[in-house]
Amino acid sequence: MLKRQLAGDSSCQRCGAQSETTDHLLFTCPFARAMWFGSALALIIPPDGLFSVAQLLHHWPKMNFPNKRTSEEALSLVVFICWTLWLARNDKVFGNREWTPEEVISHAQVSCAEFLASTTGCLTPQVHIHDQQARTSMWTPPDPRTIKVNCNAALHLDEPGSGIGVVLRNHRGLPIQASSDPIPFHDALLGEALAILNGMQVASATACTRIQVESDSKELVTLIKETSTPPPVFIRSTLHDIKVLALTFNTCMFSHIPRDANQVAHALARKALSVACQTDWPLSTPWILQACCKDSEYCSCPFLQ
Repeated sequence: MLKRQLAGDSSCQRCGAQSETTDHLLFTCPFARAMWFGSALALIIPPDGLFSVAQLLHHWPKMNFPNKRTSEEALSLVVFICWTLWLARNDKVFGNREWTPEEVISHAQVSCAEFLASTTGCLTPQVHIHDQQARTSMWTPPDPRTIKVNCNAALHLDEPGSGIGVVLRNHRGLPIQASSDPIPFHDALLGEALAILNGMQVASATACTRIQVESDSKELVTLIKETSTPPPVFIRSTLHDIKVLALTFNTCMFSHIPRDANQVAHALARKALSVACQTDWPLSTPWILQACCKDSEYCSCPFLQ
């Protein structure tokens, strides 16, 4: 309208930015940045406003997707997120309806799933298990009376930044609690220990009595289960707290699992590197539900049903 010299308010109706350009609406507005971060893509848009559709498309072929199909599915989701942001913007400006962040993400991802189903014949990417080794690398559910606690830590090697991720899941694979916490630590082993301690504290606070704690740190799980090996000095107090807290549960088991079976906790730990404080994610967060479905053979995914 401004290009045609028509009167109108060109400012962003969400954040008040002076000029609501296409790139601002779809990427750099705080509302849009939150949508990209909360989506299954977990895309972090820089806050300096220097991001555009052209940049995204230019760098897309250089992104490390495992295969062409995954790249195409992710690009489809990009299109649907952009379209839904535009719909939400128009509803706010003309229809006096305010979309919540959860509604925008859910609408985009459900629409994308329906599109993929109509074009490829499947609602979610297919996972083919060819051997027993591949099967054991997936998350498996606990028995119905037990809550599984998956923990992970993330540590930047080249710059300051560390954090932990914890997810509690039931026998259906559905999340009960999911959190990211940017706590400081200098060593990866210490971070893994802090993640387990935090996960157990969360389980205790939610009145769980039977828990199965899983970590992809074999060294740490060995130190917890074997008393004959003296632990490094810098994690002794944390290990002591873990063992004391374990005695407060009716059942508390510790297991080492491969990284591929710990993907949800890993994603939460990575999220901790970009949040300012401990974040307890809403259980309806689409990317968490989708991640829980993706790494489990057994769980149902209400987001995609």
